Amino acid sequence: MRHRMTNCGLRIADCGLRKIRNRKSEIRNPRAGFTLIELLVVMGIIATLASMLLPAMFSVISSTRTSTTEAFLKRIDVALNVYHKAYAYYPPDFIPSGAKIINLQGAKTGTPPVYTQVTLTTAAYPPETLYYYLCHKFLSSAHPMLELRGTTEAMDINENGLPEVVDPWGRPILYNRQAFPACAPTEYNFAGNPYHNFDTFDLYGVGFDGQTGPVPGDLPGISAANFVLFITNAMNASNDGEGEDDTRNWKK
Repeated sequence: MRHRMTNCGLRIADCGLRKIRNRKSEIRNPRAGFTLIELLVVMGIIATLASMLLPAMFSVISSTRTSTTEAFLKRIDVALNVYHKAYAYYPPDFIPSGAKIINLQGAKTGTPPVYTQVTLTTAAYPPETLYYYLCHKFLSSAHPMLELRGTTEAMDINENGLPEVVDPWGRPILYNRQAFPACAPTEYNFAGNPYHNFDTFDLYGVGFDGQTGPVPGDLPGISAANFVLFITNAMNASNDGEGEDDTRNWKK
């Protein structure tokens, strides 16, 4: 009898302990998941933080790209002066369609070996002439006058097979130099003398807004379809390069 009573007591005690444990579990986890209001509050906090942080982040990115463009323009400036020292004039800012240019691969054929030439099927504009005349070994026996870093400093925007030198936003670097000397074909001139550095050349990028100047109505961006119009507007505008976000080789 005493043994049965002991077993019953143990069972009762065990049931009591289980009830206590279940109650503690219920107290610790009164409900599963979050309510809709709690989720909305969290989302609101995240949205507020994002609205505060994103502008600062974009400002840092833009400043970094502007600094990168400034450094790139200095490298191009040095390359242009190296070219001038070698040839006594700055490279053309235009090559007409139908002109003979050296194959961009720089391949040599024949005996003695000479560089292969091809016919330019479309005109080449300032960002393309910078690439053609400065970035290849076939115009300098020692090395290219302008060493491009990575694949982000040149892009074939108008898809004609001749890349352009571009800024960190992927927009063409614009170049305008003195009229080509009389000893050279005049069709290699594009826009005549520069507007700012009259004795040398203008070199600039249009910045993050993609506009060719501060005048309302200018093209808002650049694409393969409006490439020529974009470049023409830039070269024909005396105030181009004067935007707050523009980077240039003359004083603001």
